Amino acid sequence: MALRNLAGDLGTVTWSSRRTNSLCLTVMAKQEAVLLLRERWGPGWTATVNGARADVLRVAGLRAVRVPAGQSKVRLTYWPRLFFAELFLISLPAAGVIVFFLARAIWGRHANRRIAGA
Repeated sequence: MALRNLAGDLGTVTWSSRRTNSLCLTVMAKQEAVLLLRERWGPGWTATVNGARADVLRVAGLRAVRVPAGQSKVRLTYWPRLFFAELFLISLPAAGVIVFFLARAIWGRHANRRIAGA
């Protein structure tokens, strides 16, 4: 894949790995550039360039990352921002049911002991 602008060739881009929620690219840029991916931008994407945190830019609804001149490793990872909040809210009713049955079982044992000892 080539890294281009209106003036011509800016370098090359090679896919290192691609998974469901992450991708890693090796970029060889002749000058500082913006890597534009032909994939939809979303609020859960984070990026690193050579291990340093980088902004995921929104360009015409697509994802983009600034890269310096030379060789760079670009890693993009998707993690929904509300994932843990939603997980917590979903688990509350289940936790309540578990607490209810545990309390009922413990209280039932104590009640049976009091009846048997009377």
